[in-house]
Amino acid sequence: TTTTTTPTTRSRLTCNDDEDLSAVRGAGAWAVRMLLATGSAEVRSEAGALVRNIAADGERRRLAVLSLLAEALPDACDCANSAEARAGDGAAACDEYFDTFASVTDGGDEDAAVAARGYLRSRGTLTAVVREMGEETARLGRAEAAAFVGGVGHSADSGALAGRIAEVLARLVADVETTMDETAATKRLAKRLASTPGAIATATRCVLMLRSLVGLRTTDATAAERTLSALVVSAVDASAEARKMAIAAAVAEARRTGPAPLDPPLGEPVVVGDDGERGDGETRGLEKEGSVVEVSSPPPAPAGHVLSWLARLILPDDRSEDASYSLRLVKSATQEEFIRGQMTKNPYDSAEHSLATMRDVKNFVCVSLDMHGLCDDDFGMELLVAGKIVSLDLSVAEVFEHVWRRAVESGAAGANGDDGGDNRVGGADPRRRIRGRHRLADDDDDDDADDL
Repeated sequence: TTTTTTPTTRSRLTCNDDEDLSAVRGAGAWAVRMLLATGSAEVRSEAGALVRNIAADGERRRLAVLSLLAEALPDACDCANSAEARAGDGAAACDEYFDTFASVTDGGDEDAAVAARGYLRSRGTLTAVVREMGEETARLGRAEAAAFVGGVGHSADSGALAGRIAEVLARLVADVETTMDETAATKRLAKRLASTPGAIATATRCVLMLRSLVGLRTTDATAAERTLSALVVSAVDASAEARKMAIAAAVAEARRTGPAPLDPPLGEPVVVGDDGERGDGETRGLEKEGSVVEVSSPPPAPAGHVLSWLARLILPDDRSEDASYSLRLVKSATQEEFIRGQMTKNPYDSAEHSLATMRDVKNFVCVSLDMHGLCDDDFGMELLVAGKIVSLDLSVAEVFEHVWRRAVESGAAGANGDDGGDNRVGGADPRRRIRGRHRLADDDDDDDADDL
């Protein structure tokens, strides 16, 4: 038996598909609204499961759901900052929305994730995400200023929404994880940011604003700042055009730190139209190169943060991957009966032994002294540099710049070696020199050492 598809049949099938997709959009729109129900975490959870189930039933349905989720981003941000959310779960009221958005975007195989990200970018979602990032960061800046002036309290989840928006931005501009050339992937990231109106300029302003937070500087705010910093740094390192945009934004921010800020007073609406001129009216606008997407101007960032960021963008980075630091590792004098053996091959080259962080240094000492049980224990051994206990999360470069160099330049105790070597910064050896001590934790409680 042969089945023939006539034009009438094809028209009927197309009509049924359109009706089916319309029904999916209706059900999806209702479910997305339930994702933002501030009154019940159970309702949000069930709505998230429903949205994911609808998206899993075919590619067309998945893209339709993605459109609905992207369109709901401004509502999600408003919901997180609403009085109802603050009285209930706070910014966590939108966690289910962002988790569902991420799940639908990257659900399925790699090809499906690539198609989903490309679809969202083609619909202008990046511009909307950049806008919301700028608005949320400006809100944090205004809240910080209000708390400083009027003693207004702040929520413990301040910065949580900024962190979730930064995650969405990072997901949309980055490639899905592949084994392809990393340099090429970074160039594509830079191109996507540079081609999105205001993305690099707004991200730069957001980084400076988040770094300036004091009272509202939470773990979430710090995570958001690091995510945005990584995006901007990757873009400017891969693209001269992106570097110019970031420098222009930083210079514009530097001009605001003077005695006569050029931006309107706090609270005045700022709109940048298609012609790049500011005007009155709507509170959401796009920008030209060098400007930022914003509703009202947050307080200017401290000059120190702006100058530090400008230096990162303009000056060559001397902390290259092949930078080498000469490490002299000695045992604390009180540890003879607790730690057997010595680090007899001083000094050790950090690049030669792949010692990027102080945790790497600690593990290197443990392995060298046959103390393998302490390799996975971050609290079993302490490292002291210039008399200060250093965090194992710090990089060797950071310890050199901010601990050892400062101690040597100030002549602080503990910065002078006992081997008669040259401990001047730079020294006769072009490689950096750091002298540190290691000891078992809690065995030298009477030692005069500060935590760092």
